[in-house]
Amino acid sequence: MEIEVWKLVEMASGKYEISSLGRIRNVKTGLVLSHMHIGKGKYFGVRIRVLWREEIVPRKMFIHRLVALAFIPNPDNKPQVNHKDGDKWNNKVENLEWVTNKENSFHAQYVLGKIPTATPYIYKNGYTIKTKKIVNIENGKVYESVQELATILGRAHKNLRKKLNGQRKNNTPYRYEGSFHIAVVHRKFIPKSERV
Repeated sequence: MEIEVWKLVEMASGKYEISSLGRIRNVKTGLVLSHMHIGKGKYFGVRIRVLWREEIVPRKMFIHRLVALAFIPNPDNKPQVNHKDGDKWNNKVENLEWVTNKENSFHAQYVLGKIPTATPYIYKNGYTIKTKKIVNIENGKVYESVQELATILGRAHKNLRKKLNGQRKNNTPYRYEGSFHIAVVHRKFIPKSERV
C-alpha cells in the first residue's frame, strides 16, 4: 500500500492540501475535493480559490501541476509537467517530472511512440509532415497529403482532415489510403481555374 503524504498548496493561502497520490482536500473540513476534466477533457483538475495577481479568485488548476509544485523541485525553472507513463490521469508524484516543451515533445514521440502531426524539419521549398495518402474513390487519383489536396481544392486543410477522420460528415470522394508516411508539402498558390 502506498503512503499518502499531504502538503499545503502555497498559492491557496493554506486552505488546501495536495497529496503525493494526486488528491486535494480542504484543510478546514478535511473533505477531499472531486476532480473535473479540464484542458479539453485530457487532464484532471479542480476548482479552488487561489492567490492570482494579488487577489484571491476561483481558478481551475491542473492536479498534476499542483502535485509537481508541492513535491518536485524545479531548479532549472522548467515550464511543463510531464506524465512519465503517458497516462494523463495518473497524477502520482513518482509519475511526474518537470520538462521543457522540447523534452515533452521528445518523450511523447520517441518514448511513448505517439505520432506527431508535423515533423520539425523545414526545407527551402516546403516542409515535411507525417501523413497518410489520400485517394479519390471516383477516379483513383492519389494525393501525398491532406495539405496537398487542400491546396489543389482551395480549401482549409483542417476542415478536410476532419472529414477524412470522421469528425465531420464526409461528402467528398476522398478517403485515407494505407499507413503513415513522410511527405514534403510545397506551399504554392493555385489559381481557381486550375483547381479541381
